[in-house]
Amino acid sequence: MPLRGKPTSDRRIQRTERLLHAALGALMHEKPYDAIAVKEILGRADVGRSTFYSHFRDKDELLVSGIRALLESGRTRRHCDATKQAGGGAKPVAGAAWGG
Repeated sequence: MPLRGKPTSDRRIQRTERLLHAALGALMHEKPYDAIAVKEILGRADVGRSTFYSHFRDKDELLVSGIRALLESGRTRRHCDATKQAGGGAKPVAGAAWGG
């Protein structure tokens, strides 16, 4: 959830949050969620601690934000696919949450 639930079009914020989501996702492939420390997320994303905390309260909020981004991405894709099938020219939006 961008900056405490406030949607943003600022590409710098989107990039930072995308890096943090990807870092958490990659670490979750390597070890259990409970074993992941914020410090590891920061190192993987190459983001400073103060930057992390200006976007998220803790790693739990980062996780929830990533899940919401994934769900929204899927919802947007389904809508675009339906529009396309109905003859519209909408193109699917590429989701970047979790590095995928």
